[in-house]
This record gives sequence, structure tokens and C-alpha cells, in this order.
Amino acid sequence: MEEGRMIKHKLGYTGLLQAVGRFCDKEKMDEIFLMEFDKGIVLQAIKVESTGEGYIRRIATYTWSYEQVAEMAPKSTPKAPQA
Repeated sequence: MEEGRMIKHKLGYTGLLQAVGRFCDKEKMDEIFLMEFDKGIVLQAIKVESTGEGYIRRIATYTWSYEQVAEMAPKSTPKAPQA
């Protein structure tokens, strides 16, 4: 198993989604789209930003390797349940 997949397996979807969810909350994102590929994930969302005249909504896209997502995850993330 390649290194990225091993990290994904260790982190599990619980940890991966918690890390991405915390990022989205911190960045005030809405309407998220998350896609997984063989080396990591792609997140596309609407980022809400305040201006002097109100709020603007911009599309933001992020691409992360599994290693980068693991760095974003809290260290106490529970391991994924075993099937």
C-alpha cells in the first residue's frame, strides 16, 4: 500500500471529514463539494467574505494530499471503525 493510502487508512473517513469540516468552519465556507482521488482530496466550496458593503460569495478550490489532511487533523482523532 502506498504511503498516501496508508495515511488515509490510519486517519479513516472520520478523521478526514473532521479535518475538512473544521477547515470549512474556520474559513466560513458553504455549499461544499468534496471529491476523493488516488492521492488525496479536492474541496470546492463557496467562501463567504465580509466587505464594507455586506458579504460576497466566492468559489474556492483546494487540493490536498492525504499527508496534508493528516496534518490538519487533530491528534486525538479516533481511528475509523473496523468493518
